[in-house]
Amino acid sequence: AFTLPLPAFTRHTRANVKIQDGCNCKCAYCTIPSARGPSRSRQFEDILREVDALQERGYREIVFTGINIGTYHDGSRRLLQLIEAVLANSSVERLRLSSLEPAMIPKGLLELMKRYEGRLCRHLHISLQSGSPATLKRMNRPYPLEKIVAFIHKAVETIPQLAVGVDVIAGFPGEDEREFEETCQTLRNLPIAYGHVFSFSERPHAPITAQPDIPRVDPRTIQERNRILREIVAGHKRRFLETLCRDQASPLRVLVEQYRAPYWEGHTDHYVQVCIQAPESAALRNEILDVIPLSLQDERILAVPRQNTLS
Repeated sequence: AFTLPLPAFTRHTRANVKIQDGCNCKCAYCTIPSARGPSRSRQFEDILREVDALQERGYREIVFTGINIGTYHDGSRRLLQLIEAVLANSSVERLRLSSLEPAMIPKGLLELMKRYEGRLCRHLHISLQSGSPATLKRMNRPYPLEKIVAFIHKAVETIPQLAVGVDVIAGFPGEDEREFEETCQTLRNLPIAYGHVFSFSERPHAPITAQPDIPRVDPRTIQERNRILREIVAGHKRRFLETLCRDQASPLRVLVEQYRAPYWEGHTDHYVQVCIQAPESAALRNEILDVIPLSLQDERILAVPRQNTLS
């Protein structure tokens, strides 16, 4: 396990805390194992020390980051124990997890979200990469697609308004029309809140570069597939935001980050951006505020402070 010096503190409202580095996976498109080395974890107590220091300096939200945080362990203590140690032994108001590998999502995570409702953010970002079993096999992704699909459905049924996001790669070598349509269908049927779509590109030292016999997808086809996938995930995002806007009886809790005229801007625990109608003189920076959603403005929610939340 490694340690890190305390960072230079800035006036941000959200702080990233690195808990892990490197990766033991051998995904065919990835160079991280050769560039960053094997998975290794930060000392448990060293993480808690940084979280305490950040909290003392007024940070309201902590984000656990790393290359593959689901592999975190220091002795017998793993990611769930680290999450619980922070939430049970501090008054940190929000704890957010960065991207999780599907095969490394710890059992018991949803139970912790329920137990620490409002503090363990309702936000899961999952590196799905493809919705086709055949494509996943060529990618050397070590998980059955059906199990991850089932987990995502269970997660959104268990945690109200959970925002699940996924990463997807368009045009991985060997991806034919059938496999691409499987990915499209998987994405259409998933109850996700958003997605990030990447076009495949060759990277020196990635394992797939040593397999020139696998047919490459034409760049124009990759571009078109990227467009189609982005349309699918954009539809999911729009529907998720509309759902949040419709439920005006349930205020959204926003960590306010900055004033950019004419709005105060911040994010919910789902990591949805919110623009708040309030004067600059309200001095809302670094406040966690209950707001009432009014409407959608592009991919942001326009809102007003709930009555009596401003003095």
